[in-house]
Amino acid sequence: MAQANQSRTETPVVVNLTGDAGVDSAGRIRDTLLAAVAGARDLTIDVSGLSFADIAFFQLLYSAMLSLEAAGGKLRIAGLGQSVAAEAAQACGFFEAAWFARLTGQEAGGGDARAAKAD
Repeated sequence: MAQANQSRTETPVVVNLTGDAGVDSAGRIRDTLLAAVAGARDLTIDVSGLSFADIAFFQLLYSAMLSLEAAGGKLRIAGLGQSVAAEAAQACGFFEAAWFARLTGQEAGGGDARAAKAD
């Protein structure tokens, strides 16, 4: 079996998501995340431009995070603030989840991950 030799950039990559991030747009977002994960070690997903987010979106983020971590990389979420993604994450109880804390850079159950900002 042949193995692909993919090169990943050490330069931080930022993906700005806008519009709907629900189940109806999951395929588009999956393709965007797959392309970004394939080429980056340090990936930030900016969610400040989302108008809707649901659990399907967070499942995609979780999968992308695991893929990057398996390859020695890191995924972060930015623009959470008072965004619709923060509201959806709160409704799903993710602010208490350890995996979500890894995305926001906050301690699970400590601090306010909704206030996390991109630098």
